[in-house]
Amino acid sequence: MNLPTIIDPCPIREANVEIRFESKVPAEAVFGIVYSGLRGSYAEPSPTPIVQIPEFVRANDPNLQYQAHYKVKKDNFLLQLGPRMISLAAVETYPGWDLYLREILDVFRKIEQLDFILEITRLGIRYVNVFKTDIFEKVNLQIIVNDAAVNSKETYVRALFEGTSFNTLLQVANNALIQTDDGNQTKGSLIDIDVSNQSQKMPFFENVERLLNEAHQIEKTKFFELLKDDFLATLNPVYGEE
Repeated sequence: MNLPTIIDPCPIREANVEIRFESKVPAEAVFGIVYSGLRGSYAEPSPTPIVQIPEFVRANDPNLQYQAHYKVKKDNFLLQLGPRMISLAAVETYPGWDLYLREILDVFRKIEQLDFILEITRLGIRYVNVFKTDIFEKVNLQIIVNDAAVNSKETYVRALFEGTSFNTLLQVANNALIQTDDGNQTKGSLIDIDVSNQSQKMPFFENVERLLNEAHQIEKTKFFELLKDDFLATLNPVYGEE
């Protein structure tokens, strides 16, 4: 399948790459180690609300174990840090995969040199795409009940596609609550695709670029497979080498 390299307007609201890990050092030491390695590249850190929760509660609540405790920003990149996770998001204007990948690799290589990670337990790439129109009218996805198509103004679909190396979690909604750039909220449609690998069988950092490119290609293919041809044409696709 020949995939576009650019569409305009670009619907990507946020792209996020996350690693989860087991650490060689105590949980409370992770942030200091990571930030010392990235100091100078990223702005001063800001704590997230989770740091107000007592440590013993955070450690024993599975829903909190992989939450970020601090975030730091550089241009339109947002780095989030927790005792068992690191994520790098492209926010505001999406820079394109080449520039995004370059920043990810730069951060991950610095992380590798700090030598505090015992094992990577999950790699995930997630793209959230936002549309003003009812997206179910524009995608190759249909819900059938009693042999009749469901046409609802409030529809949400969640499906997990299992692959050999990566699993893909797809979420599509036409009445989602979406945060706008000015901090307000509005309703719209979204296509949310999360590609993840939770069973690394090889040294992660030695293979990180290949793994990232593979996960990104899976995400990109799933996204464009969803779009109907006539809708894709309205997004002014440009084809060529990525």
